[in-house]
Amino acid sequence: MIGVTGYKGRLGTELLKFGCVGLDLDITKLSSYNETLSEFETIIHCAAITDVDKCEKELYDKAYLVNDIGTKNLCNKFSGRIIYISTDYIFDGFTGKYGEHSIANPISVYGHTKLLGEERIKQRQHPNDVIVRTTILYGTPRHSDFVVRVIKELGLGYSVSLPCNLYGNPTYTHHLAEALMKLCEITNPPRIINIAGKEILSRYEFGLSIADIFGLDKSKIIPIRETPGEAMRPLKAGLKTNLAEKLGLPIYSVYDGLKAMRKQYE
Repeated sequence: MIGVTGYKGRLGTELLKFGCVGLDLDITKLSSYNETLSEFETIIHCAAITDVDKCEKELYDKAYLVNDIGTKNLCNKFSGRIIYISTDYIFDGFTGKYGEHSIANPISVYGHTKLLGEERIKQRQHPNDVIVRTTILYGTPRHSDFVVRVIKELGLGYSVSLPCNLYGNPTYTHHLAEALMKLCEITNPPRIINIAGKEILSRYEFGLSIADIFGLDKSKIIPIRETPGEAMRPLKAGLKTNLAEKLGLPIYSVYDGLKAMRKQYE
C-alpha cells in the first residue's frame, strides 16, 4: 500500500486517482505519527511549502519547519520506503540542464529547504528510498497554476508578459503521478531520478504552446527578460530525463500534457 503526504496538493490529488492513500498527518509534529504508518510499504512524500516567493519572508520559518524538519520526522518515524518529491530549484540555473549527479547550489529559501529535505533522505540510507526531482507542475483540477493563469488572462483578452530567459520542463501533474506509480514497481531503483516533461522551454515559449493548444491569441503574449516575484529563480534550469526514459518511465511532451489538460477542460 502506498501512502501520500500532502495529498490535498497538486501532485497528491493526482496520486489518489491511482489508488494511493492520503495520510492525515502533520509531518512537523511528532505526536501526529502513529502505528498505522506500518501498514504502508511506501510513502510518496509530497508535503511541502512550495510558494517560492512567500518562502523568502512570510513563510520563511514554516518552509524550514515543513521541508526540512518535517522530512526528518518522517524519516525517523517511518521504516518503509520514502519517495521524496524535490525540484530543480535546488540548482542555481547557471549551467542547466541538470542531471541526477549535478552539483546543487540553491539561490532561494525554497530551493535551500528542499535540498535540506534531500539530505535527510540521503542520511537515512534506506536502500529503496528515491529522490525524485521535477518542475513546473500544471493541470490539476481546482488548483491554480501557470497554465490556468495564462488561459484566463488570454481568454479575457488581456496581454500576458512572460520571461523569455527563465527555463524549465513543464510537467503535467497526471503524467508525473503515472510515472511515480511505475517507479514504485522498479526493484533496486536509482537513489535520485529526474521525472519531468520532455522539453525544456522558456516561460514565453510555454505560453505560446498554451495559446496554440487552447486556441488563444499568441500575439497577446509579450516576451520580457524580467523574472517575477521576490525570490531569485534559477534561469537556465530544467532537468535531463534520460535516466527515466532508459528505465521505461513515461516521459511526455509538453503538447501531450496540454492536450490532456484541454480534454479535461472539455
